[in-house]
Amino acid sequence: MNMVTGFFPGRLKLKGEIFKDSLVTEKAKDILKGISGIKEVETDYNTGSVVLKYSPLKVPVDKLKSLLPFLKEFQPLAENYDSSKQALVMKKLDELKEMIARW
Repeated sequence: MNMVTGFFPGRLKLKGEIFKDSLVTEKAKDILKGISGIKEVETDYNTGSVVLKYSPLKVPVDKLKSLLPFLKEFQPLAENYDSSKQALVMKKLDELKEMIARW
């Protein structure tokens, strides 16, 4: 299953068991909200989804594409997530935060 379930300029939807964990999801949400051009981050713990709404002019698709290798590496953790992997996931989210800070 692909973690990215929907994309078009201005909207990105992610879905996975990992986003049912409120600690993980809130950390991811805080990281995403720190990006200039992010309008809104919606979460649904029941369905495990995160919807990111952003200004395509302020967050160019090239910047989002630069995250694809990270998301590809992160995807197996998201798909096979259970609470025993929480510490590893939190560390990976710290890596994501650093990547975004270098934009």
